[in-house]
Amino acid sequence: MSRDRAPSKPCSVEDEQVTLQIAEVVGAKIESCLPVMVDPSHGTGRADMVAAMSKASIAAGADGLMLEAHVEPSKAWSDAAQTITPQQLKAIVDACNELRGP
Repeated sequence: MSRDRAPSKPCSVEDEQVTLQIAEVVGAKIESCLPVMVDPSHGTGRADMVAAMSKASIAAGADGLMLEAHVEPSKAWSDAAQTITPQQLKAIVDACNELRGP
């Protein structure tokens, strides 16, 4: 694969929810010169898994995360089950910055 374009491998799908494949972060970093972003919100579909999968993504080498946050997740117009609070978002950002180091 050329290092000037993103990998085109399809996502794994189970029960209509995309499964977050952390190993793909490593593969994408090897195969592409582009930044690798991970979406733990959509990748798990569960707010209770977002923090752990965010940290795993950063530890695997992801360049950034896409996260859904809302002051009242249960009232979010869409994706309430995977939406975190602003306080959870701050804790995730702090934990990921600590993993990354200076």
